Amino acid sequence: MTTSFNSVEIVKASTISGVFRTPDIKIVQYIEAFSVLSCTQELSKSILEPFNAAIACATLNASANYKPADYFTDSSWNTFKNSKDYRGFIHIPSVEVTFTNGLIVSYATPATEFSYGYTNIPIFGYEESEPYTASAFNGFTVTTNSQNDTLVVQEQRAARLSRILRVGQANITNYDAPFIYIKMNGYFKFDGSSVINIDSTTFPTIRVYINNELKASRPQANLADFMKSGGKVRNFGLGAFDVSAPGKGNLAPAGEPINLIIPACNYHYFIHIYLWVCIFDCIV
Repeated sequence: MTTSFNSVEIVKASTISGVFRTPDIKIVQYIEAFSVLSCTQELSKSILEPFNAAIACATLNASANYKPADYFTDSSWNTFKNSKDYRGFIHIPSVEVTFTNGLIVSYATPATEFSYGYTNIPIFGYEESEPYTASAFNGFTVTTNSQNDTLVVQEQRAARLSRILRVGQANITNYDAPFIYIKMNGYFKFDGSSVINIDSTTFPTIRVYINNELKASRPQANLADFMKSGGKVRNFGLGAFDVSAPGKGNLAPAGEPINLIIPACNYHYFIHIYLWVCIFDCIV
């Protein structure tokens, strides 16, 4: 899934020297409400008995999230974060990057924020998710490419249901819960062009916001394969299951990647005292 769109910046610069800003990036995962009947039919055809499939689908749908807005303000974003009504998010704020002769000479490190998400349990509230710790997966890095003309930003996070909820799921399905994840790789050049590549799991739904506007989304799919990916568990009786240790287990299957492209800009120069003022007027 590839999307192109416009981005406008104004910088004071010499011909190829000045300051540019990276876009603000928000990526949200959430479970959309779905048809319990269709879900039951899907699971009972492949991995569960009809009765257990119906319980599993009804329970999952009861924990579904409200659909996030198509646009955020600072205030509405804070309200959304505090609601806990999501399965996870990452947020990489816009920062200034200084370049000289087309090469990056300094940049600010974004003050990123993220959440591993929550599960909505009707009546009881929100249960915090369990981060993935089996390998050095979760993290954030900022650097430049080998040519030093592109800022490279990478962020990735993975989490799953808490242990208490995984045991509850195992009682119904005999499967452990897999880890869902977000992987973001962004490449930002001084001319205003950017490429943002996002990988995430087939389930749940993902939404991508650039400068607070929804620019891409991918709906959740393949619930049966998602559930199977967690791996079978052994039932020792009396509600005892050999679910995997905290932080360890299987990553869920990858969904279709999302690739966002902000094209390079046309330059229009105006004399202003002793500085050039460059308006990045992007090609449609």
